Parts: sequence; C-alpha cells; structure tokens
Amino acid sequence: MKKYFHQSLVLLILLCTLFSALSCTSKKQPVLNSCLTAEEKADLEYFFRMLLFENYGAFVLYGSKPLCEMSLFDSSTDPLAFNDSWKKALVAIDPEKQAELHKKLETKTREPMERERNLYQGWLAWEKASRNLKPKRYILSIHPSSSLGHYHVYLANIQEASLVLAENYTIFKEAAGMDFHPLQAVFDLENPNSEFWKKVLSLPNHLSKGLIYGFGFKNALFGTWDLQYSDTIPSSALTNYVKSLPLKPSAKAVDLGTGSPTHFTIPIFGILEGDDTAKKYEKEKKAIEKIYQGHDLVEVTLQHLTST
Repeated sequence: MKKYFHQSLVLLILLCTLFSALSCTSKKQPVLNSCLTAEEKADLEYFFRMLLFENYGAFVLYGSKPLCEMSLFDSSTDPLAFNDSWKKALVAIDPEKQAELHKKLETKTREPMERERNLYQGWLAWEKASRNLKPKRYILSIHPSSSLGHYHVYLANIQEASLVLAENYTIFKEAAGMDFHPLQAVFDLENPNSEFWKKVLSLPNHLSKGLIYGFGFKNALFGTWDLQYSDTIPSSALTNYVKSLPLKPSAKAVDLGTGSPTHFTIPIFGILEGDDTAKKYEKEKKAIEKIYQGHDLVEVTLQHLTST
C-alpha cells in the first residue's frame, strides 16, 4: 500500500512539474522583456503616441495607409551648434539671400523644443526595445535632415506600399527618374541616402506623395492639379474648372501634443466629391480604437509591429 502511494505521489509530482514547465514555455512573455527603464518607456510611449495618433501611423499598422512620415527634433542638440551649422551653410548661398536667412535664424521658433518630451529619446528607446524584435511586415526608419538635430521618421506597411508603387509604376518612375522594383524600393526606405525616396518625396512631386501617403488616386490627382493650376495667370477654362473643384478636407487635425488612442483623426487630405477613401479610414479608425481600449499602448504597438 505504501509502495503504491509512493509511486502515485512521485507520478503526481512529475505531472505537476511537467505541467508547470509547459505553462512557463507557452506563456506569452512581455515584448519589452523589462529592457526599458520607466523613463525610457515613457519616452517610447510619447514617441508612439505622436507617430500613430498625430501622424497617422495607426492607419499604417492596422489599416490601409501605405506610409506615414513624422518630423522630429532632438531638443538636446546644442542651440549654439545648431546656429553655427546654419551660419556655415550660409557661406554657399547667394549673398542677396543671406540677410533674409539671417533674419529667419534670429527669429526662428523654438516650438519643437517645447514638446512634452524629446521625441528623439523615444526613437532611441525604440531602438533599444527592438534590438531583438525586428519588424517583419513593417519598416520603421529614421533619416537625418540637412538641419542639425532634425530627423524624418518613416513607418511603412511593406505590402500596402509595394502595391501602390506597382499599381502606379509609371507615375513613380517619372517622379524618381529611374526604373525600380516596387518591393525592393520599399525596403530602400531603410537607407537614409536613398535617391529613390529623396526624389519621390521631394516638394514638387505632389502626385507621388499623395499616392504613397494613401490619399487615393482621384484625390491625389485632382489635388495635384489644384496646386498646379488654381493660381495660374491668366485664367482659362482649365483654371476656372480646377478652382471650382469641391475638394474638402477629410478631417481637422488634433492640437499638437494631444493625440492619443482616444483622441485622433483619420489622415488629412483633400477629398473629391464621391470618393470613398475617407469613409474607409473612418471604419479603420473605429477598429483601431477598439484595439487600444484598456490596453498598454507600448505593449500593444510593439507586439503588432514585430508580429509575423
């Protein structure tokens, strides 16, 4: 009897040990793995909040928007060094324009330095948290600007962005001035020196930017024509037609620094009458609100960014 009891006890202990081991290995571990300090997590939360809910990155992660962009400034940059970099740049500029630029430099707004937190510190926290968590379906990259301490952050949905490039190949080829492979071009966003993206996202290429930012073909096309012809002098039947286009803004932006999972808008662009792009984003917005409701913003975002 004792022998039978002893054997049963051993078997029970072994079963409990096995069950416990399986539970531990199958239990989902926190994405952060406690690698961030409280301050770093706060920086990353602010970074994600601005990227996703003020610069429409949430629609890249959970919707149909191919690409979003966020400009940031490293507020720890020495203001004197910043001014020196501008002064050195003035040497190569037409002397007639130097006085005007000097004036702009003296009155340059310090607004980017008055944010709640330093967005660049949020980027550094992302780099630390993602060291072993490489995104599979998205690209999140940073490109330094020509101005000291300024950067451009890009978040791309690889599938959506490559489809837009492929479906509008001729338009993007003309904007970039080169042939390209749509999927390879998307991965080239990781290259801060990419000639393709420098040209596609340059100021004159309104149509290519409208398409890759997910405004829809009709809105991007007529929005481009509106910019090109609405102020043309003398007026003509063409310019009068363009001026009459009922292009309305899709939404009103939230106040700077207030974007959050409960306070954000759909991407902002001009909507042509009869276009359904804004309605599509409104549906995606409702789904995004449910995803974040009652959950930790950093954990949910990291889990989705790095999911397969």
